[in-house]
Amino acid sequence: MHYTGIICGNFSTRGAQLTPEGHDAKWQHAVKSDKERNIGHRYYYSRFYDVCFGDKSQGIDGFNRYVYDLDAERGEVTLEFGERQYKVQVERLGIYICPFDIALFSIMVSMETDDYDDISRVMFQLRNIMNYDDNESIKPFVDVAVEPIMSYCSAIGDVENVASRYEHLMLYGNKLKIFQIVNVDECDSEAKFNDRSLYDLATLSLKPSGAKALDGMSDVHFNKIMAQNSLSVYNNWMALSLIDSFTILGVDISDSNRCNWIDNYFGMIYLYCLFVKVYLFALNNDYDVAKRRSRRSMISETYDDFEAKYYFIDISYNFLPRMIDDHISKALEIESEKSRVYERIERQNMIREKRADSRMNRLLFVITSLTLFSAIWDGASLINEMFPYKEFMCSTAVGFRIVSLCFMLLVTIFCLLTFRRRR
Repeated sequence: MHYTGIICGNFSTRGAQLTPEGHDAKWQHAVKSDKERNIGHRYYYSRFYDVCFGDKSQGIDGFNRYVYDLDAERGEVTLEFGERQYKVQVERLGIYICPFDIALFSIMVSMETDDYDDISRVMFQLRNIMNYDDNESIKPFVDVAVEPIMSYCSAIGDVENVASRYEHLMLYGNKLKIFQIVNVDECDSEAKFNDRSLYDLATLSLKPSGAKALDGMSDVHFNKIMAQNSLSVYNNWMALSLIDSFTILGVDISDSNRCNWIDNYFGMIYLYCLFVKVYLFALNNDYDVAKRRSRRSMISETYDDFEAKYYFIDISYNFLPRMIDDHISKALEIESEKSRVYERIERQNMIREKRADSRMNRLLFVITSLTLFSAIWDGASLINEMFPYKEFMCSTAVGFRIVSLCFMLLVTIFCLLTFRRRR
């Protein structure tokens, strides 16, 4: 049984201009040729494809990809958990510089095993970023696979004043995400190709000690997850998408299919969905901590730019990429994050409109008051010319005051009557 797992995380570039290639020559900038790009546009919408395979040198805004390949000797690590040893091959590292100061990274590993529990034990430890400092069992993996990424992350920002320097490789949460492919031999398919095995792999669960172990997953929850999150299109593979993993369990998967899933379903769809999830989560978090109105207005403008350039409802001309994108997006709860952003922006707009209305009402009140006083003064002056106050009231000032008060009383009575009629 062959296993391929891709561990994913994210960090902030902090606006740095330094690229992984500029930091370490072992990182290579991966770009698509014009021919490859034209072929890609036949299968995926051109704007989506160009975002997934950006190229600064050609002015194509999107993900700039950098890869770090390891040969078989250098990438082989031996991990020891308890009394057992596990050989894991680290094949390739990747850093993806995305818009909005977001960077994603990936670590592709593979192993041969006959037991699903081996996969769960190993990947459970490798994804647990909070233990990278203290867990000596995974130190060989950290040295080979994590340190090249951590070195670049350290070069573009201060990572020393934190409890664990590896915290910067995960902006939110406590464990890395996994995209994994498990290829079962046909002779073992009857025992290993089933819904329960898929679920155990997706959740990195060990097989319970008994048929109905007390700490095992309940049938109600299991059936709910499989009904909502599983995907099965062809007879030789099925998939399960969760918030922290995407798992494909197949029988005798061809090398071409495996490469297609890694290059396209992971390399495009899964990475794109992770970018959207990280961006929206960060935006919601910024809204929560932003106190100044100007800062929240800037956040709203940033989201408008994101939605116009980097958010896609449909991504492909073909049905399967669309289905996979839909399942991954649903598992990552992208729509709920997007709805929260909309609610915050809508609330901010309502507050802005109320403040604008309040300012306008105050201005109108001042203008109306000045107009009213001007009309009263003009009316009092006109009456003074017709019937001089000095002759009738012995004082011009007293006359102006009395007539003005009468006018104001009439205006007040008129306003009250109008208000009552409207009610």
